[in-house]
Amino acid sequence: MHGEVIDAHFHLWDVAFAGRPFPYTPDPFPLEAMVELMDAHGVARGLDVTPVMYGFDNSYGLEAAASAPGRVAVFGRFDPLAPDPAARLRAWMRRDGAAGVRLTFYAAELGKLDDPAALDPFWAAAEALGVRVSVFAPDALWEIVRAVERHPRLNLIVDHFGLGVYPGCPDPFANHAAVAEFAPFEQVLVKVSGVVEVSRERWPFPDVHALLAQAREQFGADRLIWGSNYPVVLETCDYEQSLRLFEECGAFDGAELAMVLGGTCARMLREPVAAP
Repeated sequence: MHGEVIDAHFHLWDVAFAGRPFPYTPDPFPLEAMVELMDAHGVARGLDVTPVMYGFDNSYGLEAAASAPGRVAVFGRFDPLAPDPAARLRAWMRRDGAAGVRLTFYAAELGKLDDPAALDPFWAAAEALGVRVSVFAPDALWEIVRAVERHPRLNLIVDHFGLGVYPGCPDPFANHAAVAEFAPFEQVLVKVSGVVEVSRERWPFPDVHALLAQAREQFGADRLIWGSNYPVVLETCDYEQSLRLFEECGAFDGAELAMVLGGTCARMLREPVAAP
């Protein structure tokens, strides 16, 4: 393996929510299962992205981070339209285990982007504080591009390479061309966590190798972050294949591979956030 490996995107949920509808599996996927998986594949640490079914309740992720200090941190779901986003961002980043926030805009959530200016207080607060904001908005990427143009120091992370990897998405590539518009903003990072899920071929998924090469060309390895999207990715591949794809695709040399599989994420997590 190449340096410290960090899984920047997985989802944890506990047994209390086993009966709640969730589009991928009815079974719980707790911290213990994820740590076992990471240990088996030489993954040093990782980021839990609060699943959509929890709403804005990030408590299980924080419990997981407290149970595995140094191994797991949390990108918590956050309401960007609620009052006083600066105070709420400060409060969140004071929590042990909090690493950033995650916004989702697809399906019913797209309504929040009807008036992009309504989100400007949130974008301005996140920009001023240096809080890392992970965004999944495959059907509204152009609106997010405009937000970064208005807030050029925003520490944005484009999830899943801008691909529509959600159940029922009619065209995962519909707005993918917008991803290139983030390239001039050097602080914007791209998570290549969803690429394997748009493949129509079996392992090693040769039809998406060009996508990974495109990501490298547009952003460079030092702005790309691997994440497994586990356990959602099980519909396409297992954990080892999600990790090994980046070796198999041939798009990255050894040093670049080390950046994508952990170095970029490690640097991001070291970057200071404004004092609360």
